[in-house]
This record gives sequence, C-alpha cells and structure tokens, in this order.
Amino acid sequence: MDTGFDSFFPPRHSPNRSKRLRKKLMIEEFKTLGFHVNFEWNTPLSPEQFDVAYDQFIGEGLVDHGLEGGGGTDNKTAHFFVMRKGQKNATEEDRVVLEGWLSRQPYVKSFVVGKLIDAQYDEPDA
Repeated sequence: MDTGFDSFFPPRHSPNRSKRLRKKLMIEEFKTLGFHVNFEWNTPLSPEQFDVAYDQFIGEGLVDHGLEGGGGTDNKTAHFFVMRKGQKNATEEDRVVLEGWLSRQPYVKSFVVGKLIDAQYDEPDA
C-alpha cells in the first residue's frame, strides 16, 4: 500500500526538476545547512541566573556571530537548531566558533555541537 509518505521527501538530485521546483523544495543549490546544539546547564541556576545565561547564549553565542536558531530549554537542558542569519548556510567555522564560545561559559556543564546537515531533510545524529 502506497501511503504517499515517501513522496514527501524528494530525491536529492533529479535532473528533470526545474530550477523553480528545486527552489520550492529547497534542494540541491537551494538547500540550507545548519547544525544542532544541545547542552546541559550547570544546576542549580536561580531564575535570575537562568535568564542571564539564556540571554547570553542568544545574544553573545548566536546573534553576535551572525547566527540564529530555534529550539527550547528548561532549567536542565537546551536544544537548538542553528543556521546563519537570514536562512543562509551555516559553515564549519560557525560550528567551531560556537563550540569555543560554549566551552568558555561557566553555566554550561556539557555540550554537543552536531555536524552540518540539510535543515529541511536530514535527521540529526542520535
């Protein structure tokens, strides 16, 4: 039985697709690269400390380096997907810069910065 689910994920390279369709599907030259960032907070953080630490991550860790991300956090862990501002491709240098920044933060207990992946179609490493 064909559920149609496989057609949701287009093949990476299809010579018969027009440039317009490749752009709509965000594949080939139009794909966007990013990476996952997961980290564990040093606990316990007071609500005030948590607010400061979170604001520093967004402001200094992401925005100051031309990055933006989406995700979430609680008082124990944080999980984000990061790209260049304006939905541009993140680079290996962006990963290294964020790793360095996270390693210098006293409120971060441990962290993992994932490899570059296609923001639309790739699955994160388990």
